[in-house]
Amino acid sequence: MEPEMQVKIEQIRAMLAKRGFGGVLMESQPNLAWLTGGRHFVNVASTNGLGAIWVGADHVELIVNNIEGERLWQEEGGAVACDVLTVYPWYREEKRTALVQERMRRVKAATDQDLSAEFLELRLRLTPEEQARYRVLGRLAGEAVETAACEACSGQSEYELAGLIAKASYERGLEPLVCLVGADERATLRRHPLPTEKKVEHYALLVLSARRFGLVASVSRAVYLGKAPVELIQKQESVNRVLARMLEASHPGVTLGAVFQAGLVGYAEAGFPDEWQAHHQGGLAGYQSREVKATAESGRSVEAGMALAWNPTLQGSKAEETFLLTPEGLEDLTATGNWPMQRVTVGERLFELPWILES
Repeated sequence: MEPEMQVKIEQIRAMLAKRGFGGVLMESQPNLAWLTGGRHFVNVASTNGLGAIWVGADHVELIVNNIEGERLWQEEGGAVACDVLTVYPWYREEKRTALVQERMRRVKAATDQDLSAEFLELRLRLTPEEQARYRVLGRLAGEAVETAACEACSGQSEYELAGLIAKASYERGLEPLVCLVGADERATLRRHPLPTEKKVEHYALLVLSARRFGLVASVSRAVYLGKAPVELIQKQESVNRVLARMLEASHPGVTLGAVFQAGLVGYAEAGFPDEWQAHHQGGLAGYQSREVKATAESGRSVEAGMALAWNPTLQGSKAEETFLLTPEGLEDLTATGNWPMQRVTVGERLFELPWILES
């Protein structure tokens, strides 16, 4: 077992001991991905894994049907995180039930659903290895959406642009979990513009949440075919300033609620004091696009080693990046260095934030 997985198993066992349990059955997709770094699914929308992992006091066991057993063991981290592989026939689901029940009868046991809050705490604090993987994911996600944006042209449908985002994602080994495209007035009308047959005339807002290694990075980019109008420029300037306010407030020890309140200050300064009510503002990221969404009342503290994905919006404009909070400060994971940026100063801090690509 690799050191990272050994540390995670020890964390699980310490958590179980604290709660008075002798073992836990892990079935949820985020938790399985957190432990193994693998893809325990066929359907990307599934919430539970194809198999289950039993973590007991003396062994870690992957329990899965014969269709998926070798793939999960050899390709998706099973052999790295687990001691034992137990396979049952896919057509004998009662066998799986019996295997699980046998293990859970031996000791006082729980499921990861029973301990969802505890597993969330484990997922949020990223190991150095996870942080390194997040850097790879973030850069590739930024590249994917920017590649699609650079290929945008008048007459393309939102579906076609979404297809370009998906293509660029899969070419980079990413799963496009969220793929949104708002063309012209639809970008203004819909905060979550799922693609339609609407054709691009001048403007498109592209949004991607991409997954790799189980981690998820979110990023948005805007492109204008021609010279962007003054109103759009002013909105992007305003939403970038809101994001800069939130970033300036994002440091170890501060609460999510305090960062949220900083964003409200930014909206008020821009002349849109109520606009935050039309869309969530983001929060902590990780093995879900948003592990925890921020609200004004959020008392959870932000810590170094956590990922943050903020996404303030105005009608038709959005500023969305995924960051890693380190002891030295914020690291923009989705920045590629190949996109026009706006320099925004808040207090004594300077932030470079994505701008509108004019083509």
